[in-house]
Amino acid sequence: MIIDTHIHMYPGPCDGPETFLQKAAAGGVGGGTIFSIQPHQGLGDPDGDYRWEYRLERVLEYASRTAGFIPYFRIDPQDPTVGEQIKTAAERGIAGFKIIFERCFPSEGLDACRAVAETGLPLMFHSGILSGGRDLLSGKFNYPIEFECMFAIRGLRFSMAHLGWPWVDDYMAMVAKAAFTHAPEFGNEMFFDLTPGTPGIYREPSLRRLYLTGYHVKKRVLWGTDGAVNDYDPGLPHYWQKKDGPIFDAIVRDVAEARLPYEEPLRDHSDIFELATERNWRDFNSAYLKKTRDPSSPML
Repeated sequence: MIIDTHIHMYPGPCDGPETFLQKAAAGGVGGGTIFSIQPHQGLGDPDGDYRWEYRLERVLEYASRTAGFIPYFRIDPQDPTVGEQIKTAAERGIAGFKIIFERCFPSEGLDACRAVAETGLPLMFHSGILSGGRDLLSGKFNYPIEFECMFAIRGLRFSMAHLGWPWVDDYMAMVAKAAFTHAPEFGNEMFFDLTPGTPGIYREPSLRRLYLTGYHVKKRVLWGTDGAVNDYDPGLPHYWQKKDGPIFDAIVRDVAEARLPYEEPLRDHSDIFELATERNWRDFNSAYLKKTRDPSSPML
């Protein structure tokens, strides 16, 4: 069983918890992360309840009945009540937070990000183009380099999804920045979310850039599908496992390409697929998993 670290909950009907677990298992998925409904109704989204209290309760309740899957709360960093939302969500037992910058640049949402860091819980970002929605003209907000400001937040554990596609090379600059600025006592950590994003033809060169550019990334990579609990498609994890498996195998064979000057011996990449699809998820969510000690979690 693998971990799907990137599953959405959208407005409207969802699979019942038992049905969702059956579909996930059919896709080889034994756990993962479920994001709450988004903070705002967008163009084409169904009518519904977008109040933050309802969205928080909905994801907490759903995850309480889907063993092995943990709840994240989506927030709007410019909402006047975002501080209250973060505090309440942490007190209620949320596992982490998710932000998609749709209306502002990351540098304009730092107060919310600092508040998340103070909870000790992780924060997942979208990065790269937002392909859906004619009203979401927000690619400029999600350009990878715009997230450089996050490295100045003490204690922030964050990830950036989709390898920043189509700006994969610029995403690699963030990978470099994470390596050069890493200081354990400061507690700031960046993880790299492989969730597509990257269309099939871009997948292999993007993953090779990540693993073979020369930075120590293998324990900071997360793997997800961008599926939804509304109607989880077990074909998604199967498809991306089939697509990624040979790419990971080739990266392991080509590890010499990542050798740094005077580096001996060659670094071991033999476990990169297992790390990305299972073990790194536990590390990213360690604060929540240690607190809950959920015996149903596939990683405990």
